[in-house]
Amino acid sequence: MTHFHGTRRKRTYFEGWYLKQQCGPYSLALIPAYHIDEYGNPSASIQIITPDGSDFAAFDSGSFAARKDRFWVRIGKNVFSEQGMKLDLATPRYRITGQVRFHSLTPLSYSAMGPFSLLPFMQCSHEVLSLCHTVEGTLLLNGKPLVFHRGIGYIEKDRGTSFPSQYFWTQCNQSAGGSQSIFMSAAHIPIGKFSFTGTTCCILYGGRQYRLATYLGAKVLRLRPQTVIVRQGKKYLRADVLKVAPHPLQAPMRGGMSRSIQESLCCQVRYRFYAGSHLLLDEVCQNASYEYVAPDREPAK
Repeated sequence: MTHFHGTRRKRTYFEGWYLKQQCGPYSLALIPAYHIDEYGNPSASIQIITPDGSDFAAFDSGSFAARKDRFWVRIGKNVFSEQGMKLDLATPRYRITGQVRFHSLTPLSYSAMGPFSLLPFMQCSHEVLSLCHTVEGTLLLNGKPLVFHRGIGYIEKDRGTSFPSQYFWTQCNQSAGGSQSIFMSAAHIPIGKFSFTGTTCCILYGGRQYRLATYLGAKVLRLRPQTVIVRQGKKYLRADVLKVAPHPLQAPMRGGMSRSIQESLCCQVRYRFYAGSHLLLDEVCQNASYEYVAPDREPAK
């Protein structure tokens, strides 16, 4: 599922990859994407997110190339792959150049979407390419060097027609060695005339992956702007957002990048994970990433 799927799509389609790098207190994320609006107009983009802001670079479709057998994407002079990133990118706010390499990627033990990944009519399909890996190299951001030495990386991707109308997403890596990584999402999922609140989560702790997902029987007990609670049998996962620093991003709507959302690349989130009566994890991550998109009418808290 890591390869490019959009070769034969003619309209109302997007496919994007989210690459997050962290070294000490500093984080940087890039989102290369390909999109075709509802009128059949293709284009590409790269978004940059830093702790201080964000920006959007638009490209014509001829600047985009991707592999159909593995994760490899080129947009203009910028290349993104499982091996690393090579950047030469300018936006009104940022100028970023350089190269970083990725080592020891940690993929999910199986697809994040489980059997839902086989459904061709899903509004949005999500995959995690690497829960945690090591990042090495140097990037120049507006002339200032960002040195990644035993940095921490995370890669995921989305594809479909639109982002969900309501969703909560958060992600945190605490160590490059992979001893602790958390990915958690809950979203409103339409299927035909019906809809439900679905979830998929993975906790990497002590070298073991713990999965909570709708297709495994998980239930979303609470979905609010600052809190999500998921229970699956005797497993219980809770995320509480304590402090945010949001910046605007462009998101897909019917294939076009016409929707504005907010992401906090670096914020404080408390995660608690129980396996039975045993509290495996109770920590506040200072560099967690977080998005919440509300429905048209927010339910009472």
